[in-house]
Amino acid sequence: MNVRELFQGIAVIFDDEIDDDQSKIFKIKQLLEEQNIPVATSKEQPSKEMIPSLQNAAFIIVDWNFIDEKLGSVEERILVPDTLRDDSENKLIEFIKDFLQHSLVPIFIFTALKEDDIRSKLKNGGCLEDSRVFIKNKEDVDTEEHLFNEMESWLLTMPSVYVLKEWERITLRSKNKMLLRLYQYSPVWAKIVWDMIKADSEHGYQHEFGEFLTRSLSNCVDTYYFDETVFATKLEGVSTEEARKVLEGERFFSYGEHTKPQQAYTGDLIKEGSRYYLNIRAQCDLSRDGAPCYYCLKGEKLKEKDMAISGMEFNENGDLVFGDGKQFSFNIITGIDKNLDNRTQINAALKKRDRKIFFRHGTFLERADHIIIPCIAEEVAIEFKLKDIEIKEFQKDKDKRVGRLLPPYITRIQQKWAHYVVRAGVLPVPENVVFPNQ
Repeated sequence: MNVRELFQGIAVIFDDEIDDDQSKIFKIKQLLEEQNIPVATSKEQPSKEMIPSLQNAAFIIVDWNFIDEKLGSVEERILVPDTLRDDSENKLIEFIKDFLQHSLVPIFIFTALKEDDIRSKLKNGGCLEDSRVFIKNKEDVDTEEHLFNEMESWLLTMPSVYVLKEWERITLRSKNKMLLRLYQYSPVWAKIVWDMIKADSEHGYQHEFGEFLTRSLSNCVDTYYFDETVFATKLEGVSTEEARKVLEGERFFSYGEHTKPQQAYTGDLIKEGSRYYLNIRAQCDLSRDGAPCYYCLKGEKLKEKDMAISGMEFNENGDLVFGDGKQFSFNIITGIDKNLDNRTQINAALKKRDRKIFFRHGTFLERADHIIIPCIAEEVAIEFKLKDIEIKEFQKDKDKRVGRLLPPYITRIQQKWAHYVVRAGVLPVPENVVFPNQ
């Protein structure tokens, strides 16, 4: 991991001693500049109003104490009311808390105070749970090597911040390559593409133009590389619910009550009672139509009793164990050729299990006319039936949308549905032909 490359960009320092060439923060500023990292500085405490302007910073360094250090003597510091000091700290905590909710730009607190005291105050303020704030005593950072070693050690505990910085570096390089190439084709390439898309999509051209840019950027990324050592730490305490939420965030964009888009999208999911309706109509048709209709597949959530993990085996005790952990003991299995009750019990369980939907190697084994998408709309899985299409009016049902299924999952559904509706009927093969000795 090359920390110096990861943190390329403009650093921002908030510290009232930044102009004092004898201060520790001045030394830290020099260490950064020696690595060709431009530094913007301010002697004032940061405010929440500055957050939009800080979104593109490489990282931010903040001092904790903006009261005591402005005062010259110990006597002056003693006379400062606790309420004034608390007010300053509370404003800084609110800034950090708000900043973490809107940005992943790393925040470094270099301070003369005890690190544990600051961690405690941040935790009490509700903004240290995710450890995205790096805290270090100014006295401990005296060389350029020490500074970047501390940053690297912190990144090893924060893979999400490392991924952000590495991905920023990759996409910035690719974005510059893409825009320079298009500019070489024509200085007015943006106008050319805009006019073409607007002429084709009367209503959804804003989205289509954005899709063009995103697709062009993705096509310009040549290689991805991430340092595996960052991900080597074994995770502890990660719940099943956390994993489900991560998977859902990758494939499904949830709509809030006041954040539902005004435009219809392929993949929009409508919920009516316990039933779901998934729009599979092509985006180009939705964008051209002023009052679009949805082409929806009906779906329902899968219940636990309808699912099973595939596979079965005998354990060392002779028990028959299924993939989901359910089992028949050795005592029940022994002598089933003579014990009718036990044989009936096992046969009934096997037949019931055979009717379930099996899960194997990370995916469900689907019927030809069904498709199953796990981890969407806060459900474990939703099963959609391909044989029934229901037309719904966007204007009438737009407020019932709960989110949007994203590519490649919605693309897979569209492809399977298209294959289903044009399939050719074929003769079924008798079992005794394939298994003559059964």
